[in-house]
Amino acid sequence: MSILMHNKVLFRIAVTVIFFVLCSLVYTVAFAQTQHSSSLSIKPKHPTPGEEVLVTFKQYSLEKSTMMVTWRKNGEVVQQGYGLTTYKFEADGVGAYTHIQASARDAQDRTASAHTSFIVGDVDIVWEARTYTPQLYLGRPLHSAGSDVVFSAVPTIVNSAGSLIDKKDLIYEWYIKGSSQPVVQGIGKHTVVLSPRDVWFPVSAILLVRDQTGEVRAEKRVEAPLQDTEVLLYEDNPLRGIRYAKALTGVYDMQDVEVSLVVEPYHFSATGRSDERLQYEWTVDKEPYTARGGLVLRPEGGVTGQSTLNLNVVNTSHFLQRAGVSTQIKFGARSIWGVPNLEQTQEL
Repeated sequence: MSILMHNKVLFRIAVTVIFFVLCSLVYTVAFAQTQHSSSLSIKPKHPTPGEEVLVTFKQYSLEKSTMMVTWRKNGEVVQQGYGLTTYKFEADGVGAYTHIQASARDAQDRTASAHTSFIVGDVDIVWEARTYTPQLYLGRPLHSAGSDVVFSAVPTIVNSAGSLIDKKDLIYEWYIKGSSQPVVQGIGKHTVVLSPRDVWFPVSAILLVRDQTGEVRAEKRVEAPLQDTEVLLYEDNPLRGIRYAKALTGVYDMQDVEVSLVVEPYHFSATGRSDERLQYEWTVDKEPYTARGGLVLRPEGGVTGQSTLNLNVVNTSHFLQRAGVSTQIKFGARSIWGVPNLEQTQEL
């Protein structure tokens, strides 16, 4: 009887030990699986050709000081060493497939690995504001306070066969800096008109370009900086036309008995210098005159003199768009201008 009881006790002890061992093994496996998880992060997320790419290996179970990390790019070992958790390289050309893998093993023979891949794409963005510049102006219309800006995307993205995807078949998501939702999105939306969130700031656009599967293939950020409006005066010569090569600044020496001046309101939200939204305020020696887009000066008398010409232009639709110009006019007649009547002023 005592032997039977003794055997029962031993059996219960054995069962208890086995139970705790199994529980310990289950816990150890679960703990190991949780702690050995790892991942790779890429910066920038969508590399362009020739751009420096930084890949970071993240894991939370291996001892970094004893961890041997091996990096492979497209299957080839490119970097190896203890604690090397980052890898830098230059992105290949458009359409290049890149596969990155990092594997690690520490002194306790614990391992972790992760991999990621991407196909290089690119997109350029050109922009111009819906503001006025003269016909022969060499630059683009710039963004002034309150003006709209036209952004046009020029993507270079290829499909799995290596063929260029037509920009009309791609999906575009346009964001204004600070917005969490796209302001414009859809297939073929490669050109958009964006307005500033605040008239005092530049227009900053962020674009994501996706292929037909919805995968992001390119990303671009661009900013249209804020530019002050500007007003310049030019002489309109009957034979040579408007002399854009030399604006009237400082002192203007009037050689003829009559001169036509033309105003160019740079970067105003207007269709031209005669746009009705533009308000012109002329003064000659503090005496006001009415004219839109230009003024004809015709001094009278036979003495020489000098007068101060001032002009202020205001956009009545965008109160922050305003500018002025002042110049001294030297003439060979008299110091009082003979242009008080409307027939002696001219709208150009």
